[in-house]
Amino acid sequence: MGNKIMKGYIVLSFIFFLQSCFYIGKDRYEDIIQKQSTDWSIRDEQIVMISPIAHNLFDQNSPNIKVFATPYYPSVVLAIERAEQRIKHWQDDEYRQNADKLLRDAVGLYMDWENYKFMDARGNYLRDITQIDSMQFLITFENRSWPCNIPIMTTLKSYGGSYSYTSAPIAGLADWPCYMPSIKNLEDRIFLVNDKNKFIKPQFIWGIRKNILSQPETIFAMFHFREGDHHFLNGSKKMYLVVKGFENDIKLSFSLSMMK
Repeated sequence: MGNKIMKGYIVLSFIFFLQSCFYIGKDRYEDIIQKQSTDWSIRDEQIVMISPIAHNLFDQNSPNIKVFATPYYPSVVLAIERAEQRIKHWQDDEYRQNADKLLRDAVGLYMDWENYKFMDARGNYLRDITQIDSMQFLITFENRSWPCNIPIMTTLKSYGGSYSYTSAPIAGLADWPCYMPSIKNLEDRIFLVNDKNKFIKPQFIWGIRKNILSQPETIFAMFHFREGDHHFLNGSKKMYLVVKGFENDIKLSFSLSMMK
């Protein structure tokens, strides 16, 4: 679990750093993933991690709650492990071993390193997203209204012929409550929705520390796409992560063209 959290922090550090730093284009992403990951620069890794979620970083129709969600697309997994390789000074064989493990655990894939191709659980080279049976998401919830910031009013007062400015909150803390929503039963409030408006719930989530959202909470959620011969993403160009139960529902879109 500790290793998962470490990888999560790597993703989050890039998200928070890159929100306003530079423009990321889909063409640039496509160019990078054509190269072997061992040839990626630090900037390449950042772009691969952030590109699938770049358009979700800003307005989400919720003034108080911000949600950051990262799908563990195959190339995103490689970028996470490349970043961790730099931090921990792994040799390339250690990088490949750790990438193999996270690919298997997070997206059910394997890597043919000799030919540099992803393989599905049935031993076939990855050619279509419907070969991916499941996927892990890293989801962070941030309450921007906490801690309470009560507005301050400054007034000019007279004291025996002299004047001075005084400042005081416009209300007491009890009269200006923070918005601290419940995050109980998140497994029943998080959904993936496809282009046909069908939805699935996570198989499981883990990582929740509290029942009330004050400080940021980061969780992992695993979604299973396949049921028999039916694949949840078949015929879709996008998928949407929907979170309910806050002041407004939050809906984040993800391009499936980047799921490679």
